[in-house]
Amino acid sequence: TDNAGLSRRPVWSPNGDSIVYATNRDGAYELIARRTDGSLGERRLYAPPRAMPTWAGDWHAGGLFTLDQYEPVTGNNVYELRAGVRVPVAATTAYETNGSLSPDDRWLAYQSNATGGPRIYVLDRRTSERFLLPEASGMRPRWARGSGQLFFHTPAGQFFKVTPALITFSGGVAEYIFGYETKEHGDIAKFLAAEIGPGRRDYRNRE
Repeated sequence: TDNAGLSRRPVWSPNGDSIVYATNRDGAYELIARRTDGSLGERRLYAPPRAMPTWAGDWHAGGLFTLDQYEPVTGNNVYELRAGVRVPVAATTAYETNGSLSPDDRWLAYQSNATGGPRIYVLDRRTSERFLLPEASGMRPRWARGSGQLFFHTPAGQFFKVTPALITFSGGVAEYIFGYETKEHGDIAKFLAAEIGPGRRDYRNRE
């Protein structure tokens, strides 16, 4: 772009032929989409109420987006944009950002400092259950396209790959746990229900 103002946080479309980005070239932030080959004009996808700072997070098929938006009372929040309608995902007084959708749209991961420092939460969009990943810090979650693996990093430079796994406990109760692989030293830890005991970290943490 060569317009006045700021243009930031470009996000690719699901098929890779377009981008959406935030711009305040007209004085207030809005989300604009355009094809990368220049064949079509710009499209305004979303203009926030009260001209609040807004930027795109993720773009999925069917017009489903995640976005970050600043609000005067609650601060930075994460929303979904469903057919142009803004729906809150994480809108508390904590700093919430970087929403990312899994390829099957089942999970939405985001970053929040609700417990102090930056941590990664994972929302089950089917049940509205939230999981707090146990690492002491985590930033910028992103799902790998075509797989159910979530990647994030810590301020210290450790990179993690996380895979949700459905485990059925005695009594037929099913819960999700999260198997981890750290990129720093290559350790792989898969935590099955039968293996969680004293001295082991339980990856079934909830908000």
